Amino acid sequence: MDVARHVIELLEAEDTEEARRLAALLDSRNRERQQVQQKITELAILETANIDQQRFVVVSGQDWHRGVIGLAASKIAERLYRPTIVLSAENGYAHGSGRTVGDFHLLEALESCSDLFEQFGGHAAAAGMKIKVENIDALKERLNEHALRVFSDDLLTPVLNIDAPVSSQTMDLSLVDALACFEPYGAGNPKPIFVTSGLKLRDEPFVMKDKHLKLKLFDGDRRLFEAVWWDGVERSKGRTPAAGQSIELAYTPEVNVWQGNRSLQLVVEDIRIDNQKNGRS
Repeated sequence: MDVARHVIELLEAEDTEEARRLAALLDSRNRERQQVQQKITELAILETANIDQQRFVVVSGQDWHRGVIGLAASKIAERLYRPTIVLSAENGYAHGSGRTVGDFHLLEALESCSDLFEQFGGHAAAAGMKIKVENIDALKERLNEHALRVFSDDLLTPVLNIDAPVSSQTMDLSLVDALACFEPYGAGNPKPIFVTSGLKLRDEPFVMKDKHLKLKLFDGDRRLFEAVWWDGVERSKGRTPAAGQSIELAYTPEVNVWQGNRSLQLVVEDIRIDNQKNGRS
């Protein structure tokens, strides 16, 4: 699954057919990576049936691909809203990747049981480590004890930090262009998240690649907006909006460029169905 060489070859390709072949190969490898990551995530979720008793999730498996355990840790942490470490065991040792949630300091958690590791490093939000397989059970116990001391029950509820409410009348490309002066975004400078109320779904959500959702929205003035919700099929389970429903949308505005044309695209962070405006109290 090491595709770095193929990426370089694609960028340097001068022959169209060769470029297409390499692009198809990279797409195939990417799909393979996604399948492996999804399998690891599903197996890890099965291991956390008693999640109510856990503050810190540590899951391990034999020969899990190291290239995707970080992605799996991110997915599990997001889904269970617990700091998470995913470990891949091989020849008596396990290599792992960790991700945190909220303000939980991951590196401090690892330092609380540093004697268990062969090596570790990272920062507040993410970390990597190597540990003897025989120490994994002790790691699970001690990290959970540490999390119980510093991670209160109220921190187990995901919180979405909204930067500002924005009316649909002022939501346009000029807003996105103005935000460009705050780039680059990253750790310590996240993309701004806005919220807009009074939007309605024009059609049923369109499913892309069995994972993502595309939403066609309109406001009270019949202005149309397009939104994309990455991993929306999973993230909207039990509350997928239907055509005609009124929603409150949390999103990041972006520019979508297609065939040289620029249009506004709303990247969904979350939605809330407005039951009162949909005729229910």
